[in-house]
Amino acid sequence: MSDMKTVVDDYFHTKNEFDALSKHLEALKKKIKSFSKPEMEGDVAIVTISVSTRQTLVSEKVKKFLTDNELAECTKETEVETIRVKAKDDTSNPF
Repeated sequence: MSDMKTVVDDYFHTKNEFDALSKHLEALKKKIKSFSKPEMEGDVAIVTISVSTRQTLVSEKVKKFLTDNELAECTKETEVETIRVKAKDDTSNPF
């Protein structure tokens, strides 16, 4: 049982660290983009920025053209597993 508690608490702390690092990474991406250069070099890394486009099927518009049966034929069901974590109380959360 204590192993489970350890894993749960480790997951909680690791997720909080990951979230903080993700925010930091997004801030760095914004800063990199602000230099407006396609390639930049540091002491240990080279960053390359590329821009591309993609086409997206707008499902709301497609639904107007298909019958319910046609939509059912084109629908794929997938299983999604979600793990949520939160502090038991805010005083124990160092983040």
